[in-house]
Amino acid sequence: MKSPSTNVISISIHFVSEEKRPAAALKIQSCFWGFLVRKSMKKIVEIKKEVDEVEQQISRRETVDLIRTNAKEQLRVNEILMALLFWLDSVRGVDSGVRECWKKVIRKAIALQENVDAIVAGDQAAIVVDGVGSNGQILVGDDSVNSSSGTSETFVGDGD
Repeated sequence: MKSPSTNVISISIHFVSEEKRPAAALKIQSCFWGFLVRKSMKKIVEIKKEVDEVEQQISRRETVDLIRTNAKEQLRVNEILMALLFWLDSVRGVDSGVRECWKKVIRKAIALQENVDAIVAGDQAAIVVDGVGSNGQILVGDDSVNSSSGTSETFVGDGD
């Protein structure tokens, strides 16, 4: 039986001096870190757009009426919001700024879920119709805009 022929390939190895190694590793690490931050923020922005679309749908009178009268529509909206929350849960919080954006979008989605529940319960104080609540403010999310004056107010969370 013939033995397989073997080819010997010589590979030259060059050692990097000790003082250059940390700078190169730091550069690679910072590039990778930036990549992870950009990737996470891209996902969060996509999810925020979806949450904003659901918010716009909920702010219309015809959608509010449909949610009140049709259990399937309520379930559909809640399932969309839950799917978005699950998608948000898959995003890695690699940076404190990313985590803050992540938390704001989560709070907004949960507030929308509570708003849908309030619509079904008939709670007039919490219902947003045409984007404005009964007290003249947009109620959903961290930022509230007073529709009568056009001023913006920021609500401070509980430190989550």
